[in-house]
Amino acid sequence: MEHNDTKVSLCHMACEVVEGVGGLEEVTFLYRLTPGACPKSYGVNVARLAGIPTKLLQRANEKSSEFEANYGKRHKMTNDKHVSAQSDDKFSAIRDLFRIVKTWPRPEDQEASISMLRKLQKRAKV
Repeated sequence: MEHNDTKVSLCHMACEVVEGVGGLEEVTFLYRLTPGACPKSYGVNVARLAGIPTKLLQRANEKSSEFEANYGKRHKMTNDKHVSAQSDDKFSAIRDLFRIVKTWPRPEDQEASISMLRKLQKRAKV
């Protein structure tokens, strides 16, 4: 999602992560506002701070890792499809441009070629 409002921006608190008891991550928030989205969810760490038993934290950590792996795959596939569609459109535009170049010297095709060039120019701007 893209926003143009300069008064609102996506930020997160910088943190330091170390491996703690039972292989669980221990997060120390540095109270420094950092631009961009937080690279990872630290909900399990919040649960640890709240005193949830280690066994439950470990299970929650497993589920969190599964979710991140699945979401990451789906997110990547969506991005790949978007890139593929963009590549197809670019390839199509280049193909059309070559067709114009091949027919340009013929006077009978000149008007159609100019029209096609205008359409390609509009596509390039989008």
